Amino acid sequence: NSIIDGADENYILTSEFPVTNNAELPLANMNDRKLSIRFGDTPDSLYVNYDCPIDSRNKDIEVTNGVIHCMHKVIFMEDLSLTQLFNEIVLKKREGFLVTAKVILACGLQDTMSKVRDEVYEKLYLTKAITDFDANKISWTFHGASGHRTAYLPEHRKYGFTVFAERDNFWREALGKEPADITPADVQQWVLDNHQYSEDDEFVADNNFEQTLPATQAMFANEVFRSGYNLGFLGVKDPILETELESRLVEKVKQFLLELGKGFTYIGNQYVLEYNGKRSKVDMLFFHRGLHCLVAIDLKIGEFKPEYAGKMNYYLSLLDRLERREDENRSIGIILCAEKDRVEVELALEEMGKPIGVADYQLIVPQEELKKIVAEEVEAFGKELPFRTETDE
Repeated sequence: NSIIDGADENYILTSEFPVTNNAELPLANMNDRKLSIRFGDTPDSLYVNYDCPIDSRNKDIEVTNGVIHCMHKVIFMEDLSLTQLFNEIVLKKREGFLVTAKVILACGLQDTMSKVRDEVYEKLYLTKAITDFDANKISWTFHGASGHRTAYLPEHRKYGFTVFAERDNFWREALGKEPADITPADVQQWVLDNHQYSEDDEFVADNNFEQTLPATQAMFANEVFRSGYNLGFLGVKDPILETELESRLVEKVKQFLLELGKGFTYIGNQYVLEYNGKRSKVDMLFFHRGLHCLVAIDLKIGEFKPEYAGKMNYYLSLLDRLERREDENRSIGIILCAEKDRVEVELALEEMGKPIGVADYQLIVPQEELKKIVAEEVEAFGKELPFRTETDE
């Protein structure tokens, strides 16, 4: 972690720190909070907010907009991700940035903001693939106020995110509602009504989860399901039929589960649903442990068509009537197609009563992504245990 003080030459070197123990720095951050400084037993022992040590080798590093003092400890909320923080704010309806938390979670940023440790960096550090920065070896001008010209690498690095957001009081006044009652759709409409973007901007959804699921379930579903998937592991190079696409996915169901994400259990393909003397078949059927519901996937080799939504709505009605157990949540359907027009998707889902999402896929996977899938996720998949088992009833 680092402290970067001020800008426009308005920064504080360690030699200019207050001389009184636990005195505050004069510059505040965006939340109007000030950091305090404590002195240790030696001249180089400096602590921020009592117990966060400043790296004696890596302080007073002058940069374009100030000076950097590197830390060996995160100053605030160690090992707490933004996703955890926003989920806690929403669940407890804690005011301050409640509206912001709901909007960010609805935008599907949970995966990105759930990161805490930069494990890739740590591996590079341990294998010495990256080294300390020595300005003497290159022409770029670099110096510290203390005279050193080397930037020492920290052993660990954690992710940091900056979120620029309006406080709840702003939204209370702008929308005339209490923050707990304001939805992401309200904010979206306000953005459009007040022309915060250009006249031509359109905001559309890939699913109808907010309209068909309880708020918490809809939020989690938006986190679980993505708007696009990469099926490059199938090795498809030429046009194929839907049945062949399904067959290849079944053959490589482990890779497909990895692409879908954690928590999915595969139940079967061409899953038969019999009702009123007629038989229907779901292309692929899964169960998601976290959502605690059945997930039907309908595969399409072409672009999305509005009639696909009606067909999926019918499948979900059958699943809820024939397969869903009393303790399970409503079944969710995902239409997986080669391409989609998002405005057309939104119109098609507008009047559907069942929770449906539409995602597209690509059949060519970049080598970097493929290596990541194979190297980092297959081990995790091997540890997954089925949550839902079939029993005779």
